[in-house]
Amino acid sequence: MVVADTPSDLLTRMTRLICRTVDGVEDCGIAVMHHGRAVTVACSSDLAALNDEIQYAAEAGPCLQTLESGSAVQSEDLTDESRWGRYPAAAAGGGMRSVLSLPIDAAEAGRGALNLYSQVAHAFDENDRLACTEFAGIIAGVVVATAHIEANPTLAGRFRQTLVHRSEVAQAVGVLMARHRCGPEQAFPLLLAGRERGEDLYAAAARIGASARPQS
Repeated sequence: MVVADTPSDLLTRMTRLICRTVDGVEDCGIAVMHHGRAVTVACSSDLAALNDEIQYAAEAGPCLQTLESGSAVQSEDLTDESRWGRYPAAAAGGGMRSVLSLPIDAAEAGRGALNLYSQVAHAFDENDRLACTEFAGIIAGVVVATAHIEANPTLAGRFRQTLVHRSEVAQAVGVLMARHRCGPEQAFPLLLAGRERGEDLYAAAARIGASARPQS
C-alpha cells in the first residue's frame, strides 16, 4: 500500500527538488507565520535550517523582512552586507554567501517565505529567480490546502516541535558561547560543526544543551 506524504513531507520534498533543479540554489527553506511567529516548516538540509535559526535568534534577516513586507529580499554577498545586525556575519561564518527570500502568498493562510541559499556570492540570476517564483506559487497552494493547522494534528505537532527546537538551538548557542568565549557569530557555525555522526542540527543542539545542565 502506498502511503501519501504528509503536508510537511511534501514541503520538504519541494525544497530538495528546488535544490536539484535550480542551478544557483544549494539550500532551501520554507517559513510561515504561525500565531505571530516565524516558523520553518521544511528545509533541504541542516545548513538551511541553521540559517533560518540564526535569523530568528537575531530577530532580523531577509526571511523575516520578506515575511513582514511580502516582498522579495536579496543579499548577493553576506560578507559585504550592512543590514540585519549580526545575521550576515554568523551566516557567512557558517559558509553562506548569497540569500534570496521570495514571498509565499498563501491568502487566508497568511504569509510565507521561500528562502534560497548558496555558498557562492552573486549566485542567483534572473532565471533562478523566475523559476523559484513559480515554485513559491506551488508551495502557496500546498499551504492554502492545509490552512486549518489547528485541525490538523500532524501539522500542529510539527509547529510545536519547531518551537521546541528553536529553544534548544538558543540554549546550545549560549553553551557554546560560554565554552569558547565567543559571540553568536562564531557559536552558530560551531553548532553545525559539532554534530556527531548521524546527528541532525536539532539533535546536536539538544545534546549540547543537556550537557550543560547539572547532573542529578
